[in-house]
Amino acid sequence: MRKESEKVNFRVVIHPRRLGDLGLISVSSSFLYGNNEGERKRMERDIQDRCEEIVKDVKRHVNQVGAIDLEFDQKYVCEHCGAEWTEGENPFNGGCCDKDCEEEVARLI
Repeated sequence: MRKESEKVNFRVVIHPRRLGDLGLISVSSSFLYGNNEGERKRMERDIQDRCEEIVKDVKRHVNQVGAIDLEFDQKYVCEHCGAEWTEGENPFNGGCCDKDCEEEVARLI
């Protein structure tokens, strides 16, 4: 029989409104930002700015808050070919590209 464990690390998670959600009108992120690398970086910056603004507002208006942390997941990719990073053993990242494997071997020596 499974036993219930102790409940710990309670938290409240707040999700920001999408950048393309303008209230009555909603548009896709690619419509606002495009699809190139520079625009993706700008969109990340804008989302982070929106989250930091929410954190400030919560701290100013909500009682009983112990701490507020801005957290996000980060996808790791090969800096040479852009493939999603999946492995840490040789061949590195499944051998996505020779340049990547050469540099990881050199770094580990």
